[in-house]
Amino acid sequence: CVKPTSFMNNSGMPVLDVKQFFKVEPEQFLVVYDDIDLPLGTIRFRDGGGTGGHKGIESIIYQTQNEKFNRLRIGIATDDDMRPAERYVLSPFRDEQKESVNEMIEKACEGIEYYLSHDIKETMNQFNEKTKKKGVDG
Repeated sequence: CVKPTSFMNNSGMPVLDVKQFFKVEPEQFLVVYDDIDLPLGTIRFRDGGGTGGHKGIESIIYQTQNEKFNRLRIGIATDDDMRPAERYVLSPFRDEQKESVNEMIEKACEGIEYYLSHDIKETMNQFNEKTKKKGVDG
């Protein structure tokens, strides 16, 4: 498990450093990140894809020259005003949201543990939920 100390938008360099130091390919990664296009409390595993407008994922793809890494998207969208997104994602959750956040974190941890002994498709089938989209579900 690696947690970069850089800002999320600059995640590409630390991920590239890990790739080179441990001699692993991006296909072996599971990148966990917040997503303002998924409702709060939702988790979504994904096998590769584009940036979905996420600057941190864009940085990882740019630095590794590869978009074929597994992801766990953590939904943080609420009915609150989420613009500018940079300010929204850095602000704390409200007290009444904390129970949903804690349940989501627990679900994400269970999903990651499952993923470590199963492939991404099995993990997606086990943990991805059908949700009403708040934004683009890419």
